[in-house]
Amino acid sequence: MSIINRFELYKIKRELKRSGREFTFYRKEKNEFGEPVDEYSEILTITGIYHEHTAHMFDTYIIPTGEENGVYRTEKMPQIFCLTEDVLGAPDENGMRHYVLNVGDFVNFNGHMAKLTGLKDVMEWNIATDLSFEEVDYGSSSGVQKR
Repeated sequence: MSIINRFELYKIKRELKRSGREFTFYRKEKNEFGEPVDEYSEILTITGIYHEHTAHMFDTYIIPTGEENGVYRTEKMPQIFCLTEDVLGAPDENGMRHYVLNVGDFVNFNGHMAKLTGLKDVMEWNIATDLSFEEVDYGSSSGVQKR
């Protein structure tokens, strides 16, 4: 790791220590047939910084939509900025480390669940990762599950 990357890692760790909070991830358990059931198991707890992203027409990625050409409102997408090392598992037999989290895992944001939709290695430096989510709609006007 170069000295520039080490300095960036130091700055990220410092900010996570100052402003980060813990997030716990859950995965739906499966029955004997491999079908998901309504029970969750805890997968991982990380320290990260919550932020939101709104896609703009000048962004360099494509968001597939079912809309016709025209003007439409894009929603803010919740994200967590964290250290890449916190979401990687132990090395496999080839020495490679893979993400512990899977698309479809859940996290609790202030009393409501959000589903993981993607993981992006920021700058491809293997230092920081942005986790993207979509909020789970329970059919209420606020999107928050009733207890």
